[in-house]
Parts: sequence; C-alpha cells; structure tokens
Amino acid sequence: MASKMKKPNLKRGVKTKLLGFCFMALGIMNFLLSVRSGSPISDHHFLFLSAGLLFFIIGTVRSGSRTRISPG
Repeated sequence: MASKMKKPNLKRGVKTKLLGFCFMALGIMNFLLSVRSGSPISDHHFLFLSAGLLFFIIGTVRSGSRTRISPG
C-alpha cells in the first residue's frame, strides 16, 4: 500500500478574504451613495466596513500561517 501524503492547503483564507472584501465594498458603496443623495450617514455603513476589515484580516492571518521561512 502506497503511503499518501497530504498536500498543503494552499487556498486557506481565500474565502474569508473575499467575504471581507465584499463587505468592505458594500460598505463603501453604501456610504458614498448616502453622501451623494444627502441622506444622513447611519451606523450600518461603519458596521459593514469594520466587519469587512475584520474578515479580511482573519483571512490574511489564516493564509499567512502556511508560509514557513527556511533557515539558512
């Protein structure tokens, strides 16, 4: 029986970063459209931006944990 070696998961954190980017894009678009229309800016714009930033940072940390620097 041949031993099967697990391949490292190279796509770790990509979905989380994509979700974070989508939240940030929605928050920015919503904010800019509210400013342009003259309506008052509410807290949910900043909620979208902060949630997107949080997801993006989590995805970056998860994808960065797979890289190892070899000594020498």
